[in-house]
Amino acid sequence: MLLYLPPTMSLTPPDSYICPNVQRHRRIKFIRFMICQTVALRVVFGSGALGISQHFTDASLILTFKLLTISAAVATAVIPILFYALPPTLPRS
Repeated sequence: MLLYLPPTMSLTPPDSYICPNVQRHRRIKFIRFMICQTVALRVVFGSGALGISQHFTDASLILTFKLLTISAAVATAVIPILFYALPPTLPRS
């Protein structure tokens, strides 16, 4: 009978082996990501709530809130891709 034994060695180094500059960069990147995502979500929910709760008589205001809501939703979906899916730029040295 064969039993599966998990590997004892991890492929990613523990945090103690990572350079402090890399840890600082990751923290700053995460904080920037959270700020951008929070702003985008607030715009989505704010414009959506205002567009639903108010009855505008002007057609241009209705169109403006619809476009604002859709563009903020697209931004909310694109922000994680821009922050984490694109390869990092290496410094020239």
